[in-house]
Amino acid sequence: MTQTIEEYSALLHIDNVQLNKIYVKEPKPMTFKKKLMKLTGMTDT
Repeated sequence: MTQTIEEYSALLHIDNVQLNKIYVKEPKPMTFKKKLMKLTGMTDT
């Protein structure tokens, strides 16, 4: 079962989330995070 955009964006609001333990197909989790933030219109704080 894969995560939805809403679930991923909720995870981005957690400061100490370990992205390397989240199942994603991207080889670079930080790149994935930046792409997701751009897609959802969120800004990096």
